[in-house]
Amino acid sequence: MVLVVSAPALAGEDVAAQDLPPADPPGTWWRITQDADSTDSKCIGQLTSPLCAVESWLACYTRSDKSLCALAELDYVDRQNSFKSALYKITRYHVVASWVLGENDIPRWYRHACTMAWRPGDVVIDTDELECWRDQHRRERCPTGAAAPSDRFRHVVRRGDDGLWRFVGREGPSGWHWLYNGTCYE
Repeated sequence: MVLVVSAPALAGEDVAAQDLPPADPPGTWWRITQDADSTDSKCIGQLTSPLCAVESWLACYTRSDKSLCALAELDYVDRQNSFKSALYKITRYHVVASWVLGENDIPRWYRHACTMAWRPGDVVIDTDELECWRDQHRRERCPTGAAAPSDRFRHVVRRGDDGLWRFVGREGPSGWHWLYNGTCYE
């Protein structure tokens, strides 16, 4: 059983409990496809919550959509050159946990010259993700049960001065990538 945990944020960093997505039950998988009709998220491109910011990033990557990437202030698609296979790509994800970072949650070794590193008040969303595809007949080839093979990712998002949530960084099997404003890559 995974619980949503909320650490106290600093004054001025008002993150309400309803902003945090709950952990999904085992075996629950959400999907992002090439179009809104077959995608489970209804807030892609609307950076109004931490999960909407993560889903917008996943849609940017899954759809190879430069406008979504620009909205999320990312240049990730250009760096990955992923447009060739976007037509058949699907991303399945499962929320494992979410919490608000407090001062004591930030490892000392992350406090370095990179000005976009974690800050108290940032929101962390851990997901299990599975990249899968449609075949030439548009049938999905995605294992989705509780034992589906997936990778664990940690997303860090931050509320901007405009009240919208922006993507800060993502950790996966290959390590951390700081992507906020396309200015800080580690």
